[in-house]
Amino acid sequence: MPIALPFDRWWVSPAPFGHPLFSLFPVLSPLVTTFYDSLSSFTCPPSFVVGPKAAQRRFPQLQDKGLLFATVFHEAMHDDARTNIAIALTAAERGAAVANYCEVTGLIKENGRAAGVSVLDRVTSQRFDVRAKAVVFCGGPYTDALRKLGDEKAEDAVAGASGTHVVLPG
Repeated sequence: MPIALPFDRWWVSPAPFGHPLFSLFPVLSPLVTTFYDSLSSFTCPPSFVVGPKAAQRRFPQLQDKGLLFATVFHEAMHDDARTNIAIALTAAERGAAVANYCEVTGLIKENGRAAGVSVLDRVTSQRFDVRAKAVVFCGGPYTDALRKLGDEKAEDAVAGASGTHVVLPG
């Protein structure tokens, strides 16, 4: 997805974020966006600079009053719901039992080891057990609650956070 950074001046005053280097962002933006391109190993289309007429053609919503140039960079998009569906379908294709809208409510232990989980189907309210050779908790922000199913004394290991996902190859 192309994103334009339009500039109507060569330097910014007062300096954004209170740092004098940021006042030069219009001049430095091509270098900054090239560095950003490098974070994706240059898998997105490269960033580039366009003059006011080309900027208006590519981005008609830009105001042309005083526009000097625009730096254009590409933002990658990731649809995590589609990724999760692809993972579930691949697992099912390879013989896994797949369930959706289900909540893990308990851990089944045998000989001191996790041997499965107890589950509540949130759509039908039906409860059932799922047995497995290995149990892996992939609970994101809910990992601590899952860990406590196996050990009520387990200390919290995950601090709440929010932010941006950066997907790097390899």
